[in-house]
Amino acid sequence: MSAKKSKSMLPLVIVGGGPAGLFAAIAASEKNNDVILLNKNPEAGKKIASVPLEDFFFSEKLPAKKMAAGFGDKAEFAALIFKSFGYLELLKIFKKLNLPLEADALGRFKANGMAGEGLSQVLLKEAISRGIKYRKSSRVTDIQVDDNRVSGVIANNSIIPARAVVLATGSFSSPKFGATKDGYIIAQKLGHRVNKLKPALVDLITREKYGKELTGEVISDVKIAIY
Repeated sequence: MSAKKSKSMLPLVIVGGGPAGLFAAIAASEKNNDVILLNKNPEAGKKIASVPLEDFFFSEKLPAKKMAAGFGDKAEFAALIFKSFGYLELLKIFKKLNLPLEADALGRFKANGMAGEGLSQVLLKEAISRGIKYRKSSRVTDIQVDDNRVSGVIANNSIIPARAVVLATGSFSSPKFGATKDGYIIAQKLGHRVNKLKPALVDLITREKYGKELTGEVISDVKIAIY
């Protein structure tokens, strides 16, 4: 058996058990028979499960340019992504998963009261039904490279051979929910440049009591200035 043939027989490994990793695994399974999904947490989508139901929506009914405007100085880069994959493409994917999305009065797409935990379970069930090997509590600490090509990952101090690896570990914003620096550290080891990390979607803590009193309230069209 040639080295090239043996390489092609290795699995494709997805690192990350959140929505990005689950979606990547499902997409990869359409053209790959052997896909492994590694999740360092004991349950899938731990971070997204923490988002309150009233704040949970999948996308917005906005044109690519307006959607990208929310990314500030990265708007031009983001616009290219939304032009090729916007909310219409997202709706098609969820339709295949028998999860129709509907826009509310503000143009935000929701799924009949489904929150983050429910979404993760739907995606995980779909992944397993496709034959994807799901391994929970499997923390990846490094990606192996031989002759400038990915050859495997190190998870729980063991080597898992791979012909390709998708790194979908998420942001560094909520360590208690598993959103840590792991992905950035691995990327740096591989030679990628990582900019200074700035957490996003984090808690807003105020000295005043009204901060706690407003917890869970939904207030539209309000601007907050922070000094």
